[in-house]
Amino acid sequence: MQSQTSATRISAINASALHSAYSAPSSLHFAPRAPSPSPPIGRSTGPNRHGSRFDFSRLRYDSAMVVFVDVDDTLVLTAGTKRIPMPRSLERIKSLHAEGNILYLWSSGGADYARDSARELGILELFQGFLPKPNLILDDQPLNEWRGLVHEYPAKS
Repeated sequence: MQSQTSATRISAINASALHSAYSAPSSLHFAPRAPSPSPPIGRSTGPNRHGSRFDFSRLRYDSAMVVFVDVDDTLVLTAGTKRIPMPRSLERIKSLHAEGNILYLWSSGGADYARDSARELGILELFQGFLPKPNLILDDQPLNEWRGLVHEYPAKS
């Protein structure tokens, strides 16, 4: 009986920790939606496929997209020791930034290489951060199921 009580206490602690971990940050707001017979925003519509009772489909980050940009063969081409900037990709980065999107630059060469490349191209200030390119993405959904995820191929010019 005591182990059952301990398990219940641990479950309550875990539930509390999960609630805190998944509380919406202040930069989140709810997307406007046409009136419908559905429950008010933030109310449960029953458990979703993740077992959560919160309607996460109604959440979005302000109106900005979070954009991850690669360095090699996206922003610059390398021919031997020569690095050739890709003008169309650079213009796309500048327009994404001008639209108010949040940009991160990553590279399989590491965060320092990404930062140095941005500095060399004169676009350092456009990025919020610099990261090594991931080798593993640990997520409950495959990338092809991410809502709103778009992959753009760089313009080869």
